[in-house]
Amino acid sequence: PEGGAGSDWGAAFKYLQDALGAARPGEEIWVAEGIYKPDRGAGNARGDRTLSFSLKNKVDTYGGFNGTETERKPLGDHNRTVLSGEIDDNSTLRSLHVVTAMEINATLSGFQIAKGNANGRAEDSNGGGLYVTGSALTVGKCVFSDNVATTGGGIYSYDSSLSVVDCSITGNTANHGFGDGGGLYLSNRYGVESKSVIIDTDFTANGGGAVEVINSSP
Repeated sequence: PEGGAGSDWGAAFKYLQDALGAARPGEEIWVAEGIYKPDRGAGNARGDRTLSFSLKNKVDTYGGFNGTETERKPLGDHNRTVLSGEIDDNSTLRSLHVVTAMEINATLSGFQIAKGNANGRAEDSNGGGLYVTGSALTVGKCVFSDNVATTGGGIYSYDSSLSVVDCSITGNTANHGFGDGGGLYLSNRYGVESKSVIIDTDFTANGGGAVEVINSSP
């Protein structure tokens, strides 16, 4: 319902952005099936491409629920719990990043993350689906599809410990010209140890290559 406080399914937030804004460290966010867009929520301007689902430190976010569960065992479909950057009919005006994780430690699990378009400048040209920097992030049971960037179409990770587990990364594009990780781009500064892992994850039909690794040993 509109304006819920998020304490239970009967009083759920309508918008994921509002749940993220209210969440405190140590809490979890459970998300029911549906389509969620970064420009929806209190105080957000519709069509604002700079808005993303900015994950919070020590707040784990889980999708795939049908809205009846009382424990963290989703009974719904994570493919139908969609975080979408399609905030405009014009594909060039989609969200620059659907999800961001910056200087945090958290888990994201059970979502389809789709239709981001990082066609801006500097960091806004990286990570159409997910942009990660300086974080320890676990991504599980997620599908990344139809995301575009100059570098790291599906996922862009810099100076982070990224765990990608049981995911599908398909149909994303890096359009740097010669391609820089259409599915996933991993990079670390020299001297920074990488602790990233990729487990049981499928990469298919990503333009610009499946994975690009720079100064990192996942």
